[in-house]
Amino acid sequence: MHYVVIGHPCQDIIPTGYAWGGGVIYSGLTAYQLGATVSVITRCQLHPDLDPRLHWHIIPDTTTTIFENRYDPLSGERQQFMHARAGDIDISELSKRKISADIVHLAPVANEIRYEAIPSLDEKTWLVATPQGWMRQLGDNHRVIHQTWQGAERLLPYLNALSLSEEDVQGDLELVRYYASVVPFVLYTKGYKGAVLFMGNETLSIDAFPASVVDLTGAGDVIAAAFFIRLYETHNPQEALEFGAAAAAIAIEGRGASNIPTREQIAQRRRLQQH
Repeated sequence: MHYVVIGHPCQDIIPTGYAWGGGVIYSGLTAYQLGATVSVITRCQLHPDLDPRLHWHIIPDTTTTIFENRYDPLSGERQQFMHARAGDIDISELSKRKISADIVHLAPVANEIRYEAIPSLDEKTWLVATPQGWMRQLGDNHRVIHQTWQGAERLLPYLNALSLSEEDVQGDLELVRYYASVVPFVLYTKGYKGAVLFMGNETLSIDAFPASVVDLTGAGDVIAAAFFIRLYETHNPQEALEFGAAAAAIAIEGRGASNIPTREQIAQRRRLQQH
């Protein structure tokens, strides 16, 4: 499987310096751990320490997007700050670079992906998205605040699946139902409260798998990529939902992207959950 992910990698500020983050990192490494060949189309400075397991197609920039995530120790609520932002990426880069893929995953973190002209894709290629980056804008003191996804109706009809969080839509279920009226599969994640998969007027729900939480960063990207891949492989929504939930539970038991699971680890966690 060839998995292509588009968006900015982020330098996430941590006490010891920074760690690589963002959807292209977490989703890309999830796809890699599940056996895919992963290509990343991105825009940033040229960094020698970008993960070599991913194939990087970089539009050179003078800066790299920098985020700081702060979590409330009781509620787990996240506050984000963006201290720098690389330039935009046009989705046409996909066709310009003549990259073919089984799955193309749009993973913006800072409203950086432009899709005024959707490129023509092979009919077997799935176009999927985690739209959180289109739902962000900068407020005072570099604080990231919510905004409505502008121009969503232009992209939605082309998507095979969409994954977003309760935080992304501010808990607006009517908005999620609207997306599900256009996109065949919409995964709505709710953190420790589990997830709901919307399929038109039908839904499937799952509780979150038990986990010894170390770091919640990237959980939404892990569940999304695992869900997309398993849905593409099996066309079984229940299977994909359980697979994604197990993957996310394992990932948050390590710091950053250090604990993204393999297929065997996911299978083991699912077996434990059944007993």
